[in-house]
Amino acid sequence: MKILLMTTKMDAGGAERYLYEHLKYMDRTRMKIDYYLMYYADSQEMKKNYENLGACVFERGLSENGGKGSLAYIMDMRRFYKEHGAYDVIHVNGTVPVLQLCAIYIAKQFKIPIRIAHSHNAPIVKKNIAGLFNRLAKKGTCYFATDLLACSRKAGVSKFGRKAVMLSKFQVMKNGIDTERFRYLPEIREEVRNNYGWKDSFVVMHVGRLSTEKNQLFLIQIIEELYKEHPEVKLIFIGDGPDRQKLTEYVSRSGLEQAVEFLGEQKEVEKFLEGADVFCLPSQSEGFPIAGLEAESMGVYCVVSKAVPREWNFTGRVKFLSLKDSVKKWGDAIISGKKVQRTDMSGLIKEKGYDVRDTARKLQQIYEGK
Repeated sequence: MKILLMTTKMDAGGAERYLYEHLKYMDRTRMKIDYYLMYYADSQEMKKNYENLGACVFERGLSENGGKGSLAYIMDMRRFYKEHGAYDVIHVNGTVPVLQLCAIYIAKQFKIPIRIAHSHNAPIVKKNIAGLFNRLAKKGTCYFATDLLACSRKAGVSKFGRKAVMLSKFQVMKNGIDTERFRYLPEIREEVRNNYGWKDSFVVMHVGRLSTEKNQLFLIQIIEELYKEHPEVKLIFIGDGPDRQKLTEYVSRSGLEQAVEFLGEQKEVEKFLEGADVFCLPSQSEGFPIAGLEAESMGVYCVVSKAVPREWNFTGRVKFLSLKDSVKKWGDAIISGKKVQRTDMSGLIKEKGYDVRDTARKLQQIYEGK
């Protein structure tokens, strides 16, 4: 079975991490996996991870320039299929609707039998010309795709439209995590807090790509106010991205170097989550955040924006707030985490069907047309 995975680029998180974690638990002896990147691999480490699983990664280096980028994409996809022959499956992930339609339509022209469009987020739909084109593209994708997947119903509606989620070809594909890896271990928590000097701190953690839609500047402003009354508060960022310089400059200008730390990408995220007291995610848009689910699995109290779907709250340890709420209200919600007693929740997350071993099995069945 020959499978083509497709994203615009390759970061350490997001759809790229989702696919990697699921491929690890599939029977790859029955697969030939290629990975098409419209641009480049921002994370060479993630690229190497895929190659270690036997995947061939193709960085196409195309333009990101609007219509010209779309035209280049169409031409390149045709060349790519001619060069690499027939595929049994194409799995298009997390790209803008127009590009997703192009990929799915060309795949149909080249007679690829299983054509999967997958939504990993619930982006805000703009009411302008670009938004109109995207709405039309959604309809085309729904028509030409054989399978429509989304990490939540909300993400499905956002990406494919309300009528699409009623179709038999649509299904929610759960964002599975490794529940054996992400479980609460008190002895590791103590070790991490001692090693990083957090023993007497109240640690607020954010794991994710440093980018505008994740709204990290707002989170820093929350901590800025909270720090005035609670100097024990420390905000830890795990991850990297295009907004890092802007965020670090704000921290420096505001004199918050003692309150905010940027630790970059980390392989063993679970160790840092062990040391956290609160996980905070004030995103402008979300699908079904994997990093937050990992925090939930480890029993961390979570404070998140209402962009996160309500069904994400499995543990009863999640506080949802509006981005219109004041910085003080967010700060009060975060500091209330002091009252929450930590306990392992990995068994509950597994019971709800969010263990990656189960979700990987389901995704492989879709690849096999079952």
